[in-house]
Amino acid sequence: MKKSFVLGILLVFFFMGCEIDSIERPDDLISPKKMEAILKDVILMKAVRSNFGGNIKYDSLFGVEFIYAKHNITAAQLDASEQYYAKRPKEYVIMHKRVLLQLQQMSDSIDAVILKEKNAAVKDLK
Repeated sequence: MKKSFVLGILLVFFFMGCEIDSIERPDDLISPKKMEAILKDVILMKAVRSNFGGNIKYDSLFGVEFIYAKHNITAAQLDASEQYYAKRPKEYVIMHKRVLLQLQQMSDSIDAVILKEKNAAVKDLK
């Protein structure tokens, strides 16, 4: 995952948040932790789509409907929550930093598994 892609997303949301008073807290606001999970899933789904394009066998699993079902939310709830948090850049940036950290940890774990398999393959050749 390219850090510039994620940082670009962070900057877009950061610059969207200018008028704090214009958006009131929605009654069904998605909690910051749940919002982080949603953001992470969206980023992962976009990464899979961009890397595998039309080769995805189960394309329906990589759409917005999957996010709604997985997190038990509605489109209106997600939209209202995104607008609310986008108008509060300090909160939203913290969420995005946590998501970035989680994605980095996932990437590090995958890299460790790949390195372990490569080392095992080299041992088998000896």
